[in-house]
Amino acid sequence: MKRNLQQIRPLWLLNSALLYSLGAGIADYLGEFDDWATFFVGLAWVLTLQMGFQFLEIYFRAAPPKSEDESQKLAYEAPLWFGLTALTLATTLTIVLQRGAALDNAVGLVMGLIFLGAVAYALPPLRLVDSAYRGLLISALLVNLIPALAFALQGAPLHRLVSMVTFPLTLLHYAMTLVFEFPAYAGDVKHQRRTILVRIGWQRGILLIGVLNLSAFLALGFAMLVGLPLQIAAPIFLVLPLALFLIWYFGRVAAGVKPNWQALFSAATLIYAFSVYLLAFAFWTR
Repeated sequence: MKRNLQQIRPLWLLNSALLYSLGAGIADYLGEFDDWATFFVGLAWVLTLQMGFQFLEIYFRAAPPKSEDESQKLAYEAPLWFGLTALTLATTLTIVLQRGAALDNAVGLVMGLIFLGAVAYALPPLRLVDSAYRGLLISALLVNLIPALAFALQGAPLHRLVSMVTFPLTLLHYAMTLVFEFPAYAGDVKHQRRTILVRIGWQRGILLIGVLNLSAFLALGFAMLVGLPLQIAAPIFLVLPLALFLIWYFGRVAAGVKPNWQALFSAATLIYAFSVYLLAFAFWTR
């Protein structure tokens, strides 16, 4: 049981909470935020749904026990019951939102997309967690839909500011997931696992990481030209030197230098995390 609880990926949950706060911050910036109760119920829905499908993904990934030992059977089935319990709680929170008149068409659509995406990611027959495009699906689900849900729960029509900031963040998040795939590249090739790096090759993977990072900042710059306020977008460019460092370091790796994976992991994570934090902070404080 302890091992199963350690697999709920607390950093994923923290990421979801931060993205949710970003969406609510945009609503506050536009003068649309007025319901803290709905804010917390929606946040609880996101986190319980995520935990539920994380446990189900663990359950379907594990091999059934080969013996009839009761302790092994319980350990194998524990993630299933944890997942179903979390999803039951998420269903209860959905009813709470509906009775509180927060579940309008826009909110229902976004929640439905999140739910269907999670089903496709974690459960058979699709189980996109095993596909080459799992990182892209995770990025789209987390970075686009969670802020949109937090914004829509405040009763406001979806605003272009949401997409203006979530699209660049999606690029940074996907770049981060690619960085974390590199150490397993040799094993993935050996065992013929269908990862995006195996399909495109590690050299093109390095190029893609650079393109994604630079494209994110170019997208923010374009967003500033078409209406994203300068005081909101400008702080995120403090992260640009770290993105340039990541690109430079991967260039050295491509040239044959032995990589320091911890430094690369830290750089990729900080680029994304600081970007989300700086945007959320700017929206909440302006």
